[in-house]
Amino acid sequence: MEVFLHLLKTTTEEPAPFGVVHLVTLGIVALLAVLLCVFFRNSDQKVYKRILLSIWGIMIAMDILRIIHLCCNITPENEISTTFSWSFLPFQLCDAPFYLLPMIAFLKEGKLRDALSAYIYTYVLLGGLVTLIVVSSITSRYVFTNVQTLLHHGLQVVSCTFIAVHERKRINMRCFATGILVFLCAVIFVTGYNILTHAIQPEDHVNMYFISPYEKKVSPVFNDVWMKITGIWQILFYVVGITAFSFILFMIIYGLIRLTARRGERKSPNENRA
Repeated sequence: MEVFLHLLKTTTEEPAPFGVVHLVTLGIVALLAVLLCVFFRNSDQKVYKRILLSIWGIMIAMDILRIIHLCCNITPENEISTTFSWSFLPFQLCDAPFYLLPMIAFLKEGKLRDALSAYIYTYVLLGGLVTLIVVSSITSRYVFTNVQTLLHHGLQVVSCTFIAVHERKRINMRCFATGILVFLCAVIFVTGYNILTHAIQPEDHVNMYFISPYEKKVSPVFNDVWMKITGIWQILFYVVGITAFSFILFMIIYGLIRLTARRGERKSPNENRA
């Protein structure tokens, strides 16, 4: 166990934003997303489920190691010490694939799957993209932490993009509206979690979704405004802001899908004449 923990605790120089490690990661993520969308965009439910569950399995396995890394430390006497924080648990926005991927994989086509899919290819995809771009918010001096977090957010972006392309024929404005409801349910849950864990252990500084009323830090995009408002207005500002950016992302996805569909319709008659 000590050897394993020493391996997890191996340190290195923290990857620089838009340095070699960062750029290679972005390239691999883009390539994997393109390959999945090109070759499996029309896959049947069985293959679709296998792909989502495979990605989910990798993310879960790496997150278990992440929690072990955070909970276990080696003392100067070379002994193992353990600690626990409620903030270690995976309830951030970028952890949503842990819960949504298996649900989307096993659910049959219908309104519930459409709602969960809309939430994941808008809000969750947005969170993954922002985090991968502002990479300094997730990297550290630990080799394992860098590997885990870059792999996690990379697979997050890949899976969200793949779901959008695979479900493209079912995407419409109503889907986004139901996705908002899923997001609101998530916000209510994490707000309750932030308040409850603060009551149990105030020194833990739990800040899921970065909307805890007891913490000052929020998403880098909203931090300046967040500091100037208080109370329920902070959460309302966060919900409206994230929803606005998610809607822009949705319209980009929706527009690209419509454009691709129209090109396909124009191409088909020409092929038939030939």
